[in-house]
Amino acid sequence: MTAAILELMGRKDHPVQVLNQAKGEIKHQYLSTEKAAKLLDWHPRHSLEAGLKETIAWYQPFLM
Repeated sequence: MTAAILELMGRKDHPVQVLNQAKGEIKHQYLSTEKAAKLLDWHPRHSLEAGLKETIAWYQPFLM
């Protein structure tokens, strides 16, 4: 996921190194929207890529 964010930002010069040293974190997390879709008739408004682009655009003025 981090690589996708960096690519969308045009920042290929920053390699990502995952150290797995955090304490108390869940090593593997899996999310699904199936239950919300089934029970609430919920569906996402954006694709993952579109959502990341919108989020990046919102944060860039504050971080760059």
